[in-house]
Amino acid sequence: MHSPAHGSFFGSVVLLIKTTVGAGILTIPGAFSETGYFAGTLSIFVVSLIMFSTLQTLQRASDKSSALAHIYQEVVREHLGHGAGLIADVTICMYQVMSCCAFLIIIGDSFHRQLANLLGIDDSLAWLTRPLATLLFSLPGFGLCFYPRMAQLSKFMGFGVAVISVIAAFIVGDSLLGGDIAAGVQALPSRWDGSFAKLSVFAFALQCHIAAPRILFELSPDLNEKRTIISMLAYGYIVLLYTLVGYCGYRKFGAAVAGNVMLSFQGGWAFGLLNILNGCQAIFGYALNQYMARAAMYSLLIRMGIVGAPRSNEEPMIGSSSEIPQQHRHCLTVCMYLITLTVACICNDLGRFATIIGASVGT
Repeated sequence: MHSPAHGSFFGSVVLLIKTTVGAGILTIPGAFSETGYFAGTLSIFVVSLIMFSTLQTLQRASDKSSALAHIYQEVVREHLGHGAGLIADVTICMYQVMSCCAFLIIIGDSFHRQLANLLGIDDSLAWLTRPLATLLFSLPGFGLCFYPRMAQLSKFMGFGVAVISVIAAFIVGDSLLGGDIAAGVQALPSRWDGSFAKLSVFAFALQCHIAAPRILFELSPDLNEKRTIISMLAYGYIVLLYTLVGYCGYRKFGAAVAGNVMLSFQGGWAFGLLNILNGCQAIFGYALNQYMARAAMYSLLIRMGIVGAPRSNEEPMIGSSSEIPQQHRHCLTVCMYLITLTVACICNDLGRFATIIGASVGT
């Protein structure tokens, strides 16, 4: 019997998958249109191997750190010093905030047409319906952000992984059973410079390093020896999913595939249902990413002496429970929601946004 505060084997696999898979999967077909399906598949495997090996390195570093260093930036701070920890705080905060924006963009993409139809608003007022849909349908995700511990979200994330799997199955089935290969589909890129630029999209789609130390730290103590197996299962499923979706989405639409592949499908009840389900999984994805953005921002504010008493360079950020005090947690949750909502309403091209986010992963 696991404590509610501890993660289970299956729950931790699900959390790792959902932390990794989300906004990124919908941009893979667009990346394949630049790389070609063979080079794109090879890129996914290479990037995933790099990500998995660095995740294992990060976990070993976490094991050799103090009991309090179970979030990414604290591991960096203990091993590389205060300056590197500060850079990690800033970089992680920026990355996770942008990831939150990406999920809000998906929510707007998924629900704005339905909202416009419900309210009888025509396309000329799309500038109004998209921000309104993003606001209204992101509120459940905003509510989930008030949970203090990541393990408490695992019961919601199984639904998110199931929805992503159904969407992937729809894209694969529609492509393989739906007719001929689109014109212009290539195995290799026509221009290698554009192909290399899309590596940042694959990096964005395969990154879970920021959340992984916390997820694995919250495992039930009797499952500590199975952390590598948990990571392998999660990454194996993710690579399979990305390869199939990337190839099949590109196969169906060719170079004309949209940055968010769901926008390339036109009409039909199945598409409408899947679009809504996609918006629902993005709600859970937003909550997960805001959790880590909040932790990084709180660490940064503590280090700068803006919140609470200034800490020494060596002193860990927060206590053994790693829970931010409720007042600070609620304030950060509200502020980050307002910031990300504003950005998502202004910048709503998911494909371009994923490229920008992915470029920060290497940092």
